[in-house]
Amino acid sequence: MPDRLNEQPAVMRGCSWPELYSIMIRSFLFSIPISLGIAIYIDNYSSMLALIPVFISIFFWGLTKRLAGLKNGRPIGYFTVRSALKKQRRGMGKYFVEYSGYWKISKD
Repeated sequence: MPDRLNEQPAVMRGCSWPELYSIMIRSFLFSIPISLGIAIYIDNYSSMLALIPVFISIFFWGLTKRLAGLKNGRPIGYFTVRSALKKQRRGMGKYFVEYSGYWKISKD
């Protein structure tokens, strides 16, 4: 049986689909206030519709590059497990289960 059958495949710069979705949501949320601020500054609100996709692409490119650098040398699924642990420690423990033992490394 293949080793990596249940792992998320790397799609872009070593990021899996769930990571790319979270990066896209963050870049969208970052771009709205910036483009709104620029639209208020130049007093042209229709330019906001043109600025949002530009800033989304800039933030998406930068965040994927940043995450690819952070993932270098980490095991597969590291950020998925880390985010689940953060969610549990912030009070969402009934939805996520933390494993406090030791993980077995060898294949039997």
